[in-house]
Amino acid sequence: MTRAWNTPIFMVAFVYFVADAVFSYVTRPITVWMARQRLLQRARLWVASLPPYPSLVLYFGTDHHP
Repeated sequence: MTRAWNTPIFMVAFVYFVADAVFSYVTRPITVWMARQRLLQRARLWVASLPPYPSLVLYFGTDHHP
């Protein structure tokens, strides 16, 4: 039974990774342009200057209450 699932799961994963690669290729110029914007450069510098735990809070957020 598990062998029957291998091919469909492989195909779904393959389609997902191909779609991700195409999307990344298409959005690359937009992300480069956004990174050059002054506001985002200042935000990046601010986040980079934070110590480890405050930057971890930015990553995970604070509203993880069930």
